[in-house]
Amino acid sequence: MKPIQLNMFIYGGAFDPMTVGHEGIIRNLVNYVQTLAHQETVYDLDGKEVPKEELDHIKEFAAIVYVTNNDEKKYSIPLDNRLKIVEKVVGDLEPLTILPQTERMAATLKTLIADTIKGDGYPGLTEENININLVMGYDEWESLKRREWVESDWLLNRCNFLVVDRPDVRSYGECNIRVTQSDIAIPVPKDSDLRVKYVNWKVPCVSSTEVRRAMKFNPLYDGKDVPIIVAMELGRLRLLGQDSQKEYDQFEETELKNYTPKKYPKPSVTATTILQYMNKVLLVRRRGFPYHDYWCFPGGFAEPHEDIEKVALREVKEETKLDCIEPNEVIQLGVYTPADPRNNKFDDYWMYDIGLMVDLTGRAFQQPVASDDAKEATWVDIEEVKNIPLAFHHKKIFEAFLKRREVYRERAQIGRIHEILL
Repeated sequence: MKPIQLNMFIYGGAFDPMTVGHEGIIRNLVNYVQTLAHQETVYDLDGKEVPKEELDHIKEFAAIVYVTNNDEKKYSIPLDNRLKIVEKVVGDLEPLTILPQTERMAATLKTLIADTIKGDGYPGLTEENININLVMGYDEWESLKRREWVESDWLLNRCNFLVVDRPDVRSYGECNIRVTQSDIAIPVPKDSDLRVKYVNWKVPCVSSTEVRRAMKFNPLYDGKDVPIIVAMELGRLRLLGQDSQKEYDQFEETELKNYTPKKYPKPSVTATTILQYMNKVLLVRRRGFPYHDYWCFPGGFAEPHEDIEKVALREVKEETKLDCIEPNEVIQLGVYTPADPRNNKFDDYWMYDIGLMVDLTGRAFQQPVASDDAKEATWVDIEEVKNIPLAFHHKKIFEAFLKRREVYRERAQIGRIHEILL
């Protein structure tokens, strides 16, 4: 009987949360392994075709996904829940095994190799006939080559690598190992060169960190970066955001040390402007602190001797690139203070904020472009804004805007009735 050669393809990640990028890699990986397992012809080191019946070994294939849980890292989602979520998304794929990983990759692989040899699944299997293929993104591959992983040298010498390529960012820098590209995914004997296969699976490039932040602090986030099953499960479990306010407050407290409104006179004057276009208003998402990542209306500090209308025009242009307001179109809604109703953070630099509105309905529609202190800028339905937690006291300004808008509606309706009667 021919000896068994076991080819393991292993992909590890925190999946905190699982994204459409993770799902894409796993589905492509399983399809890749299935193709290798069923192909009638393989290739030797010289690229020569070798029929299956002539192979020295019986080749077996396995795909493993490890859900990592390092003790020095803080996770938003507990390990058990991350395992269940990954199972729900890709657990029906064959051949695929989903396992927890509580040690570093090198230690995990050493245990996996030892347990596989001792187990009954592959009788007669030796360590020399176990080929480990690590699947990773290009950024992870680069960090491994820089020896940033625990036991990097052991991994580089023991494993082969399937790198999900990103041609847009690839830079073939020098490293201490020789890398050769090959269409042969099956690893080769240890005395050969390190084998690396770059694959362009065209999966979405999504950051779990950015997804976590968006789900915590961005009320308009639509969950497009996570599989629908993940979005539903996270909503049901209420896992993301459970400690977000506490974490956010601590983060903000640190960042506010660099906040510089003290350079303005005391008390300071600011302008906040609501731009309306039909049934929508313009919102921007803040880049800086306070209220980092919160949605609000464009606004900022007035310079000495600057007309408040000019402040409105300037800040709108700086944050959204919109340059379509005339000073005589600006309507005042009221004066608001303190700047931050949550606490007394601003006592040292008290300010008065003048709420303004401009109706752009009836002119050519313009799409905003986020700039300056704005991370995003977008038109949002007025009804939707009612359910969004806005920064500072902007909810009060919005309420004043709604009242003013209703008055205009009533006046317009009375005018139409008057015209009919005449």
